[in-house]
Amino acid sequence: MAAIPRHVERYESIQAALEGREASDSSYRIFIVAGNYSERLLIETANIHLEGIHPDSVIISSDMAAGHLDQYGQRLG
Repeated sequence: MAAIPRHVERYESIQAALEGREASDSSYRIFIVAGNYSERLLIETANIHLEGIHPDSVIISSDMAAGHLDQYGQRLG
């Protein structure tokens, strides 16, 4: 189980936390509190660590998957 440091930034969504990463960060850790998250995450850089407060209490899901069409009609791969 992860302990969340007191001095961390807080965001409204996981994607907002991903977008809050500074370009100078060599490694970026996102602590996720318990809950169900229905989000499409766009991770465009290396060394991103998504860490749930407890593995059984964080669920990230989306209704999009490889083979589906995106908003532009392009097939997701």
